[in-house]
Amino acid sequence: TSPDPAFTAKIEGIDLVYKNEEVIDFSILAARDAYIKIFYISDKEASLLFPIKKFHENFLFKQGIVHKAPFSELLEHYYAFAGEAVEVGRIVVVMTKKEIPFLQVEADDDGYLTKTATNSILSWIYSIEPFERNVFYFPFTVKK
Repeated sequence: TSPDPAFTAKIEGIDLVYKNEEVIDFSILAARDAYIKIFYISDKEASLLFPIKKFHENFLFKQGIVHKAPFSELLEHYYAFAGEAVEVGRIVVVMTKKEIPFLQVEADDDGYLTKTATNSILSWIYSIEPFERNVFYFPFTVKK
């Protein structure tokens, strides 16, 4: 199938460069109701940023409403961290028309199901028909 050109979103606020421990603020305005998954991918790690499985299930972003990161009252912010002098990563926002669970997660050090692998994320994305999804990639650099 082909992608649905009307199934899109306006995602604003993700910068190209962050300082270590700087807040990453952004917003999502969906053109249609959509289920959203947000991932972070770098050369060293991959994680599910939203929804946090312990707290959120089937979180629907309603069309026409601006949703602001971190999309939960349980988190204050998302932060940029660099383990080295410079770290390159990207935020991946996946919209789907129906709830499609992402199950390839493991517990992090705090017990939240956030740890995953880049291959698991990409396999999940490409298992969804193009007409049923839209994917946005936002690369950025974090400097210590």
